[in-house]
Amino acid sequence: MPNLYAAYLKAKADGFDDWPISWNDKEKVITYEVAQTIGEIYSDNQDDVVEECLENMRLFNSYPIDANRDFEFELPENFPNLSILQ
Repeated sequence: MPNLYAAYLKAKADGFDDWPISWNDKEKVITYEVAQTIGEIYSDNQDDVVEECLENMRLFNSYPIDANRDFEFELPENFPNLSILQ
């Protein structure tokens, strides 16, 4: 997830704080819409940021993602480690 992580770091450094809050555990999450936003603003390759977000949604959710893309995944504490492994 190098593109998503780089966009996340730039957004965080710029003070971006429009992360949605998960309905079930009240943690900050990344949604498809947020990936589009930070990809557009903080990356030269928005498509890769969005695709990496969708890939992670598939990994973190045990059920298939439908066309609505209404899913989310939490901002993992080990985000840098995940980005290196991917």
